[in-house]
Amino acid sequence: MKHNYITLVLTLFLAFTMQAQTFDFGISFVGTNAGTDNYQFALVATPSASVTNGVTADMGAGFYVPSGLTIGNFAMGDSGISPVEWSSLPLGSDASGDGIFLSRVEIFPTSINLDGPGPFQLVLFDVIADPNPTTGLLTLMENGNALMVASFVENYININLGAGTVNAYMMNDPAASSIDFSALLGLEEQVGKVNIEVYPNPTSDIINIRSTSNIDLVEIYDLLGQRVLSSTLTEGIKVSQLPVGVYVLNAYSENGKVTKKVIIE
Repeated sequence: MKHNYITLVLTLFLAFTMQAQTFDFGISFVGTNAGTDNYQFALVATPSASVTNGVTADMGAGFYVPSGLTIGNFAMGDSGISPVEWSSLPLGSDASGDGIFLSRVEIFPTSINLDGPGPFQLVLFDVIADPNPTTGLLTLMENGNALMVASFVENYININLGAGTVNAYMMNDPAASSIDFSALLGLEEQVGKVNIEVYPNPTSDIINIRSTSNIDLVEIYDLLGQRVLSSTLTEGIKVSQLPVGVYVLNAYSENGKVTKKVIIE
């Protein structure tokens, strides 16, 4: 009986430990979207400890944008979550600006796993404006915000960390919960230092990458958000083994990341 009691206590302790892991949300500035000329940002989730095979499910976050602006043009972040699973919901307005809720509803049969210490880019998105804003804030809403409560939404991230799927959202990172548009010019110039050319594109055999920066890593994802290739090469990257289709290529350097569309035929 004593042995069974100790086993039960140990089991409960391990379950509590696994579920005690949490995620903080934040915003990061990615740069200017080359396809739209809008400012592009990432919704970022930072785990309290390194994640091993964290199976993601539905998730969402509320944002304030300056009045009259909106959020859209979703793109895949380094989490690998497909952009087609994301949508935006207007929440109304108050003195802080226009409220928008970004929601991910899992639609593909294969879940995306999070692995490593993070932080993880859950999704990339544009703040849609012409021209890009020079004043005002992009801010994560806090749970309990009146606009969110009225629409029955909250910040959350459903994920299975080993003991069932739970909402592991803890809080918004105070150091990364708001971005001032007036402070972005210098950051935009830094991100803009990364310029790449992918050729030939379309291709059926190999791709090469020409860049103004030293490229440390190249990753290719399919449109389901699955990483299908990772390479430290910039010349002669073999892609003939991949099925015909459209892919997303991410190239990383010390100056940032650039995303390009690659067509394999």
